[in-house]
Amino acid sequence: MAKQYKTKRLGKDIDLDALKSKFGSTVAVGNMNVNARGDVLGKGGKIVEKASDRTKKDYSYSEKSIKRVNIKKQLDDDKKKNEEQEAERKRDLVNKEAKLRKELAAKDETDTASASKTTKKKKSNSKKNNDDSKSSTNDLKPTKDPNVFEKVEENGDIILVNEQGNPIPTPETLDDPDGGLDNE
Repeated sequence: MAKQYKTKRLGKDIDLDALKSKFGSTVAVGNMNVNARGDVLGKGGKIVEKASDRTKKDYSYSEKSIKRVNIKKQLDDDKKKNEEQEAERKRDLVNKEAKLRKELAAKDETDTASASKTTKKKKSNSKKNNDDSKSSTNDLKPTKDPNVFEKVEENGDIILVNEQGNPIPTPETLDDPDGGLDNE
């Protein structure tokens, strides 16, 4: 809508937009060689550069020009990057745990292989193994929860187990599909 003003003395309405459009092509007073719209004029009053082009150029090089940034996208990217780093860290921990379990299993196999060379040692080892399985159930320490027990492994780690001695998944192993256990 056009801006309209009333004169104080006579009370006449003046439409400024109509005046701008009517007299926009007249040469402005001064030494800038522009018309009333702000277009730069060359020889013979021809338009060399439009006012809109001049303003676009000025604002494009200005340090105060507005830069539109999608903050949500940056936050989402940062969140995704952090999640990927956390997943990588968990995978590394699981791989280290699997490697240690394999080393322990290999050590146990070499111990049992060297013990099974003589038949006497076999019988005594089988009795010891049975005693170890009984002692492992006796080594369970009760916790506040009556269905959960603590078990101390040979390497000093404390794990939570149920009455049968099966490990209970912890929050670190819940993301792992096999519950942090290696099925071989």
